Amino acid sequence: MAIDPRPAMREIRELIDSIDGFERVYCEASEDENALPDAMSQFPAAIVYMGNSSEYLLTAPRHRHTYQVEVWIFPGESGARNAALGLGLLMDVFDLFAVNVTLGGTVTYCVLESTQPQEGPVSEFYGRDLSYTVRKVLLRVSEAANVTAAGGD
Repeated sequence: MAIDPRPAMREIRELIDSIDGFERVYCEASEDENALPDAMSQFPAAIVYMGNSSEYLLTAPRHRHTYQVEVWIFPGESGARNAALGLGLLMDVFDLFAVNVTLGGTVTYCVLESTQPQEGPVSEFYGRDLSYTVRKVLLRVSEAANVTAAGGD
């Protein structure tokens, strides 16, 4: 059975939600009130997405899955004040993940990989005809677990 990244993503969402300044933090892996909205109306906000898988190793009796988790920070509509707010929130997320964060379970590490400025176009998806300045944080997460060999015929 493959390692499921959804619990780690939900834990990352909770950690980011603990940062003062965010009105809402959503997660692609959530199925409750933290699930992705049809349209965002509360800012500043963040969304936690699954990123690229960079490695999946199977070496009996263990397997390891290393992947990215993307954190998109939306300070609000484009403008100097919100851009400064977005940079401050970016640095808060940066500080939170600058060292290995213990997420528990099968996660062996979760660290900051990089940050990227990202200009829209995100207005169409989020249901408002507005331009947003978006900051993106990439986290590198690695999980390891024991694996049981499957029998064949």
